[in-house]
Amino acid sequence: MRKAMIIVNPAAGMGRGRKKHEEIKKWLSENAVGLGVDCKIFLTERSGRKTALALAQRAVKENCDLIVVAGGDGTISQVAQAALESGIPLALVRGGSGNDFCKANGIPKNVPEALKAAFGGRIKKIDVGKVNERIFVNTFGVGLDARVTKEATRLKKWPLIFPNSVLYLRALLRELFFSPEYLDLEIRFVDKGGQERRGAGRATLVSIANGPTCGGMFRLAPEAQFDDGLLDICWVEETSSRRVLKFIPKAIKGTHLKVKEVAKDRNGKLLQASFIILRSRNYRNIPYHLDGEVADKNKNTLREAKEYIIFLLPKALSIIVP
Repeated sequence: MRKAMIIVNPAAGMGRGRKKHEEIKKWLSENAVGLGVDCKIFLTERSGRKTALALAQRAVKENCDLIVVAGGDGTISQVAQAALESGIPLALVRGGSGNDFCKANGIPKNVPEALKAAFGGRIKKIDVGKVNERIFVNTFGVGLDARVTKEATRLKKWPLIFPNSVLYLRALLRELFFSPEYLDLEIRFVDKGGQERRGAGRATLVSIANGPTCGGMFRLAPEAQFDDGLLDICWVEETSSRRVLKFIPKAIKGTHLKVKEVAKDRNGKLLQASFIILRSRNYRNIPYHLDGEVADKNKNTLREAKEYIIFLLPKALSIIVP
């Protein structure tokens, strides 16, 4: 009999994680015996022995055959941090506000269909990124997208006023018009040809992408793939809020590479790299988002720093896909 641990973030999706929990329990009561699976379900907590990371570490120690994660990209990232070296595959249930990682990997929206895939799908090896001491499965970003993520996190406290469909767009508009800010950055990276490159300047945002979308709708790295051995760099140089406003529909469609402020290679594509250093030029810590989570002293998050060293771990994580 296979052993599986199911980790559910009840706060994910602005509290809809609890509904996912009930749907998962119902499905297991009807199907677990027939599948020959011994399942334990846990709800995550913000601290202590039941954080997503701590529960995943427990699953590794107990030699589970599978870890199922019901939560957003941030929850998946925490679980992946523990499962990375164990070889235990992760299966996914959409539970967050944006669900970028699940969408890009074809995970069904419907909970029963996602669970069927979890226990009967195929294993896919994917790359993950690592920034300082933490990994990310989808995106690491600084600048505007980090500020938007922080504002969206605040708005999640009012789910009836700001539903998932407009959450990040509302946060973006607020940040554009009420707190425009630019970062003075230096970047060094090794491109896909193995050449070291560098640049510097004031940036509106820098998104280091393993997957194509962030914020549930923005295709900042439309051609990014989880298994190509490269991270895509979307560097948008300093520009006005009015210009960014015109940029939004293109960012949603993934056609923003035609915008002059977006850094591109000689073929008109986003820059790609396997190793990147981002450094502040004014000696200030750089606010960030990592898989949709921002620095939080009460949670196990990456510390804000003046420099981020980012590199790729190729084919390091196993996930179950339909």
